[in-house]
This record gives sequence, structure tokens and C-alpha cells, in this order.
Amino acid sequence: MTEIQENKIFRFKFTNGFTSQLQEFSKIHKHDDTKTFKEFWHKWVDNNRNIVESEARTLENNGYVRNPYDKMYKSARYYYKNKSDKEVEAKKRKKYISLPREIIISIDEHIEKNIRTKNYTPANGFEQYYENIDNSVVEMINIIKDSNNINQKEMENKIKKTYKNRYYNMTH
Repeated sequence: MTEIQENKIFRFKFTNGFTSQLQEFSKIHKHDDTKTFKEFWHKWVDNNRNIVESEARTLENNGYVRNPYDKMYKSARYYYKNKSDKEVEAKKRKKYISLPREIIISIDEHIEKNIRTKNYTPANGFEQYYENIDNSVVEMINIIKDSNNINQKEMENKIKKTYKNRYYNMTH
């Protein structure tokens, strides 16, 4: 028979009910100085002794070995107090531009041919690759540039990033 291996917990979270209580306390005392915050914290812990002790037992039963009351205080003081109420807007992603397989193959061939050369780095390897690009690759690059409405510098950065990524993948 095989033993079932228990998953080790690395991040101990509070229960949802306790988290909402902690957030509410932190929101009320958001602008208090350290001394005032600590005074109100001790009063809050005394007034909510049942839920605080229950939460401490839950943490300890899940394997938390440090001081659970310290964890609660630090969460209230440094995390929930400073947490913003504002909704964060997701950044708009740029359109992904893929390179044709032929360009990737030419990059791979260039890396394989030069990787064992003395003083070879991805940066100077790219410079050498970009200076000695053959005409068919240049044509493909121009087509990609025109069809995606990007300038020469953006295209060069795209190829440079791909070159360095391919180098990394080959060496790791």
C-alpha cells in the first residue's frame, strides 16, 4: 500500500467570516496612528474573543506554528488597513504578433552555429544575426511590419526578444 502524502500548507489564510471582520476593523481605523491603532486593536480582540480564539485554533489545527494573534494584528495593521477600495482597471494588452516559422528556424540555426564561439552572448549574437539577415527573412519582416502597422524599431525589438528567448530555451 502507498501512503497518501499530505499537502503542506505554505500560506495560511483566515476564514472568510474572520477576514471580513478584520477588514471592517481595519477600514474603521485606517487613519489611526500606531499607538491608537494598537489600543483599539486590543479592545477589538477583547470584544471579539470568541471569534479570535476560534480563528487561532483553526490556524493551529491547519499547522500554523507561529503566533496566530501576531499574524492577525499584522494583517489588520499592514495589509487590510492599506488595501485600496478602488477597482483596478486591467491594462489593455497589445496585439500579439507571431513570427513565421522560417524566421524562428533561422534564429535557431544562427544560435546553434555561434553558441560555442568565444565571447558569444545573446546580445552580440543578435547584432550579428540582424546585420547578416538574408533577403527572404527581410521580406517576411517587411510583410509583418506592414500588415501589423508597426515601425522598424518595434519590429527589431520583437525579433531581439525572440532571439534572446530562443537562446535561453536552448541553454536551459
